[in-house]
Amino acid sequence: RSTSHTLPHTHPSMDELLEAALAEGGDASDSQESPSSSRQRAHTVALDDSHSSSLQISIVDYKIDESKMLYTIHTKTTLPQFSKQDCVVKRRFEDFEWLHARLCENQDICGVLVPHLPPKMVLRKFETLPGYPSQEELAFNATLQRRSGQLERFLHRLALIPVLCDDVNFQVFLEYADELNPRKPSIMEGFFSFKMAPSTKNDPNPEFEKLREFNNTYLTRCSNASASCKRVVEVTKALAEHEGELAAIFKEIKSSNSNASNLKLMSLYDVFAAGLLQDEDVTYTIAHNFEIAAGELLADYVGQCNAIKDLHDRRLHLLKNTAAAATALEKAKAKASAANAPEAAREQEKHAQEACDAAQVLFENTSERALKELSKAKQQRVGDFRKVLVTFAETQIALAKQLHEQWGTTLTALKSLELNPPTSA
Repeated sequence: RSTSHTLPHTHPSMDELLEAALAEGGDASDSQESPSSSRQRAHTVALDDSHSSSLQISIVDYKIDESKMLYTIHTKTTLPQFSKQDCVVKRRFEDFEWLHARLCENQDICGVLVPHLPPKMVLRKFETLPGYPSQEELAFNATLQRRSGQLERFLHRLALIPVLCDDVNFQVFLEYADELNPRKPSIMEGFFSFKMAPSTKNDPNPEFEKLREFNNTYLTRCSNASASCKRVVEVTKALAEHEGELAAIFKEIKSSNSNASNLKLMSLYDVFAAGLLQDEDVTYTIAHNFEIAAGELLADYVGQCNAIKDLHDRRLHLLKNTAAAATALEKAKAKASAANAPEAAREQEKHAQEACDAAQVLFENTSERALKELSKAKQQRVGDFRKVLVTFAETQIALAKQLHEQWGTTLTALKSLELNPPTSA
């Protein structure tokens, strides 16, 4: 691909970066934008105190049509590895997949815990009148906005890890102005293979097997908890809808009995219906609190567990490589030690020894870094969990107080109504 602008000679051109980072493959099909489905998000989350002034990444807009979704990513940076200080690019979800796959396949950073990528989401089309979106469409649009925030957090997490932030693929993703058009990423084609057979060589560090078993158990429990949380949200939203329906019924009863003899009774209906509508609003907020706080946290934990699982798999693949390199070295030594062995055999033994040493060093370095990454992830997970639970509990208490005050007001209003004593027949 060629670009229409010229970059400073002090930095490699984006053509060179793309050539180094993109594998050859077919272009993805183009899609047309739907202006009516554009949603704006103009917020930026600072990475941390040390990065807030040097690198800021935000997804400021997204556009959707029947089958494609484009995210507009705005980057501001003063880091020297970037060729531009301010750039805006458009990316599809498959571009995020490509970036994640390239980072996972890089053997130079295989000991790093690469942040997880949110799963692919099925886009939907709603048949509604212009200007009158359905509740289902409004909920789906809210889901799209949350997803945009999840992808933004993914980029922030990458930027917080220096070795990933310096990776050429990350720079291409943020700077290359044209479409990346990557082929569908396939880890099986890269350096690592996640769906591989387990290594037959015993792990020299049994601590990793314990960590791996713990992560698998934790992943199962987080997945079950996430599913339960979704059911809680669905039931709570259904409760809110029924409260609204019940309030509407009371209002219908009032309107159908409007004669003077029933005014006091109709006032009771009116006050109670108002209480139900207030309860409906708070119940929806409770469901939203579950969905945003507990639900998204558990979903994030599921993704983190999968990222940890990928790290274990990459390390096991390196262990498998060391075993293969050792086997190749033994064969080369056998050929070189044979009588009248040619010079090529001794040269092959030398290369096999170098490959075996390199595989062993890579495995040991990866194992050392992986232990540090897993320990850091565990500490951060505990801290994040406590923070979210505290916020969740505080919100639940505030909502419970709000419900108490609202029904207290309704109770006072009900008691203040003076009903006429029944008349004798």
